[in-house]
Amino acid sequence: MTIRFGNQVRLASRDRFRLMLLIERDPGHIVSFAELQALMQRHRAQVRGVSRDAEFLRWLMDREWNRLAPGSGYREPL
Repeated sequence: MTIRFGNQVRLASRDRFRLMLLIERDPGHIVSFAELQALMQRHRAQVRGVSRDAEFLRWLMDREWNRLAPGSGYREPL
């Protein structure tokens, strides 16, 4: 499970893997939500166009950010 404390974050291996699939590379050593947000914004900006595939990728990135963002109430699925 991803551990959060204030603005600090430690991504769980499962969440790191989900991000790796989404951005097609290891997200690296993320220690804060600011770093996580910068990573997501950088990769979201690289997905250009109005195709259905581009829209879907942007939606997936938004979904992951909303799931991991501070105050999201994220809980590991049962």
